[in-house]
Order: sequence, then C-alpha cells, then structure tokens
Amino acid sequence: MLSILVELIALLRESDQMHWSAWLETDRSTIANGDFYGVEHLLRAFGRMGSLNDVALDEAEKHAKLDALRGALYDCAVALKKARDRT
Repeated sequence: MLSILVELIALLRESDQMHWSAWLETDRSTIANGDFYGVEHLLRAFGRMGSLNDVALDEAEKHAKLDALRGALYDCAVALKKARDRT
C-alpha cells in the first residue's frame, strides 16, 4: 500500500494536483507510523462529488496510470478495513 501511495503522490504532484497529493501524503505518513486512522481517512477520499475519483489528467498515459494506481489503492484500503473489522 505504501509503495502505491508513493507512486500516486508523485504522479499527482507532477500533474499539479496539490490538494490530493497533500491528502495522500498525510495518509501515507500516518499509515507508515502504524496508525490505522490513515486507512480510514484514505477511504474518505473516494466516492463523493469532488473526490479523488473525479480527478482526471490531460495526458492519456498519465490518466491510465492514475486509474490503475487509484484502483489498486482503493482495493488495498478496503481489504485492510474489512480485515480489521473482522477482528
């Protein structure tokens, strides 16, 4: 998950998406410090108007990479949340 976050943050910064790169950097740091709140906060970035899901990049190749990373990150976060909720 952390490697996905690092790659996604870099892509967003490179594309001048500073709001979302900062949001994800906060979550990356929180998760890296072992605080599960980072996963919960990360999941709030998805699914509503103006969410990370709505970010679109101009270049097709970069947008495809964004979609892949965003999907992998979401799947990972959901799996971690489900695993934690079962305990």
